[in-house]
Amino acid sequence: MSCRQFVLAKAILQAHNVRMFKNALYITGLAAIVAPAFAAAEWMTDLEAAKTKAAAENKAVLVDFTGSDWCGWCIKLKKDVLSTPEFEKFAADKFVLVEIDVPQDKSIVGGPEQYAKNAALCEQYGVDGFPTIMVMTPAGEIAGGFVGGADMQTATASLDAAYANVKTLVAAQSLQGVEKAKALMTVYKGMGDDFADARKSLRSRIAEADTENATGIQDEVKAEAQLDEIKQKLRAVEEGDYEGMIAVIDAALPTALPANVQLLNEVKGSLLQYKSMEMLQKAQSAEDVLAVKAYLLEKFVPLFPAEEQESVKAEIEKEFADPEAVLAKVKAEAAAAAEPAAPDFTDEEMALLESVMTKLREVGEDVDACFKIIDEAMSNASEPVKNQLLGWKMMLVMQKVQQLALKAQTVEDVLAIKSYMMDTLMPMLPEAERAEAIKELETEFADPAAMLANFKELQSQMLSPEVTEQPEETPAPAETPAPAETPAPEAQPAQ
Repeated sequence: MSCRQFVLAKAILQAHNVRMFKNALYITGLAAIVAPAFAAAEWMTDLEAAKTKAAAENKAVLVDFTGSDWCGWCIKLKKDVLSTPEFEKFAADKFVLVEIDVPQDKSIVGGPEQYAKNAALCEQYGVDGFPTIMVMTPAGEIAGGFVGGADMQTATASLDAAYANVKTLVAAQSLQGVEKAKALMTVYKGMGDDFADARKSLRSRIAEADTENATGIQDEVKAEAQLDEIKQKLRAVEEGDYEGMIAVIDAALPTALPANVQLLNEVKGSLLQYKSMEMLQKAQSAEDVLAVKAYLLEKFVPLFPAEEQESVKAEIEKEFADPEAVLAKVKAEAAAAAEPAAPDFTDEEMALLESVMTKLREVGEDVDACFKIIDEAMSNASEPVKNQLLGWKMMLVMQKVQQLALKAQTVEDVLAIKSYMMDTLMPMLPEAERAEAIKELETEFADPAAMLANFKELQSQMLSPEVTEQPEETPAPAETPAPAETPAPEAQPAQ
C-alpha cells in the first residue's frame, strides 16, 4: 500500500471536478455512433462449432467477447487490431476466430434468442469486462488472452503467450503426476490475473496432480481456502456496514497466512476509506469533520509502512486544515451532485433524437461535423431535447479530449488540450457553474509536465493487456446509457 492510495478526502473535496469530467464515462455509448462498422465475415458466432473446427485443424480457439454497439474500446480494438490484414495474417494458422456479441440492439446478433445464448456464454466463462479476448483449447480450457484495449503489438504478444499455453494444456493431457502438475504450473504462471476463475480451476488441477507439493501449489490452495472463508464472512455482514466488515478483517489478520496479509490490509484500507467518506457525507459541523480526521489518523495511517506514515499524516492534516471550509465544500458538492431524473420524451421528440442519431452515424468520427448536426437540431428543439443534445455534444468533446490525451507526447500537446476544453466545453456549462469549472480546469493543468506524465501513464494503461476496467470506455452499459437510451445488455459484466 503506497501513500498515493490516500484519496478519500481529496475525492470528496474535488467532487465538482469529478462531476465535470464524468461525461467521459458516457463515451462508450457515443463511440458506437462515431466508429465505423466492423466487417467480420471470417469470424464464427457458434462457439461449439468453432471448437470442433479447431480440433480438426489443430488450432486454438480465440473468442472476442464484445459489445459491438456500445463498448467504445471493443469498437476501437476491432478497428485498429482485429479487422486488420496484419492481424488476420497473424491469426490464420493459429486460431479459429469467434465473436460473442452482447449488443444493445439485439437485432445485430439475430434477435433475443441468440443474444440470450451469447449472454449465457459471457456468464459461463466469467466475462466481467469488455472487450475480453479469450484463448482456449478445442476442449474449452481457458489458456489466456487479455481484457480491455490493446494495440497490435500488445495484443499479438498476449495471444502468442496464450497460444503457447494451449499447446502445453493439450500436451498435459497425456501426462501424469508431478510432470502433469509442472506442465499445468507453466500455464498457471503465464496466464495472468485477467482470468481468475480459470486460474482457480487450474490451481485445483495442479494440486490434485501434485500430491507431494513439488510445485508449491498446495500453499496457494490453502491461502485461497482461507480467503474464501473470509469472503463468506464478509458477505454475511449487512451491506454498507463498514465497521462490521472491518471487524471481520481484524479478526482474520492474526491467523492470516503470509500470502493473504497484504491483501487483507488493502481491503481494510479500502473499507476505512468508505467509512470515512460516509462520515464526511453525514457531517453537520466542524466537529464532525474533525472526527473524520481523527478517525483517519487513528485507523488509516497505521496501515502504511513506517517510513510512509508521516507523509500520509501530513497529507491528512493538510486536507483537514480548515474544517469549516471542508464542511461547506462537502455540502455544496452534495447538493450539486443531485441530478434530475431523465425526461420522458414525446414521440415527436424521440423521432428528432433518432434522426440526429442517424446523421451522426453517417458522419462517423468527424467531430466538427457532429457538432454542426447537433447545433442545427438544437435550433428548433424543445428544452428537454436541447438538454439531451447538449449532453451528446459534451460527450463528443470529452471523446476528443481522450483521443488527444492518448496521443499527447509534449507539453505543448497538453496545453493544446487545455485550450480545446476552454474553447469548447466551458461555454456549454451553465453560467453559474462556469467560473468554478474554469478554475478547476486551470488547477488541473497548472503543471503541464505533470499532466503529460499522467497522460503517458494513461496511454500505457489503456494499451495494456492487464487492464480489467477501462476507466472511461469500459463501464457497464447499465451505468453508461447510449444517447438514444436503448436498453443496456441484460447480462452485463461490469466494465
